[in-house]
Parts: sequence; C-alpha cells; structure tokens
Amino acid sequence: MGRPGAVVIDLRAPSEFAVDHLPGAVNVPLFEDQTRSFVGLLYKQFSPEAAFQEGRDG
Repeated sequence: MGRPGAVVIDLRAPSEFAVDHLPGAVNVPLFEDQTRSFVGLLYKQFSPEAAFQEGRDG
C-alpha cells in the first residue's frame, strides 16, 4: 500500500508525535507544544472561536 518514495507528514505537536506516530513519519508541527496547550486552554475555557483566532494569529 502507498507509493514508493511517499512521505507521511504528521502535523501534530512534538509531544503528541513522540507518544505515537506511524513508522517513518516526519513531524512538521502546526504548533509547538506550548502553543498547542494555550490554544487548547482557550478552546476549553473560552470558545472555539478564540482558539481558532489564536491558532491563526499565533
């Protein structure tokens, strides 16, 4: 399955990637761990919109 030479890119934060990832996957995180934590906090305590805005601007 898959194509020869294909690369799997994992966009999760480094700490998530460290816990589990597909063998051979390359981590290119959208957020570093600290930013991911802050965006999650905004989502949970304020609103998805606030989290989205921080994620876009951050």
